[in-house]
Amino acid sequence: MRTLNFLIPAAKLMGRALAVTLLLSFPGQNAAFAQTTTAKGEPVVKMLVENDVVKTYLVTFAPGDSLPSLNRPRRVIHYQTAGKLQRLYPDGKTEDRSFNVGDTVWIEPAAYAIKNVGETTVVVFAVEVK
Repeated sequence: MRTLNFLIPAAKLMGRALAVTLLLSFPGQNAAFAQTTTAKGEPVVKMLVENDVVKTYLVTFAPGDSLPSLNRPRRVIHYQTAGKLQRLYPDGKTEDRSFNVGDTVWIEPAAYAIKNVGETTVVVFAVEVK
């Protein structure tokens, strides 16, 4: 069986980042929260914590909502809801991703647009380590 020991330091760091984010998200810490206004058809991004070490935020995609193509950094994504998101890469290739509540994935950097192609609202918690 192949071990994945190289993931252990990253997992510990992500766990610490998540713990800090959760501690800062209790009532009375409203200064750490900001919600961006979005145009119709765009998801709502709620910044939780951003500093020189980490950036954490919630993204809420209504059915049909999409984000434009960007160079997206590496990050951990924790799905708060089940659903289906589609990636559209600059070369025109598409990739559908289905997930369940509680799924957590590591995402490598890449450029792509994102669209909620499912029938339910999708909420994701993202952690980027700077």
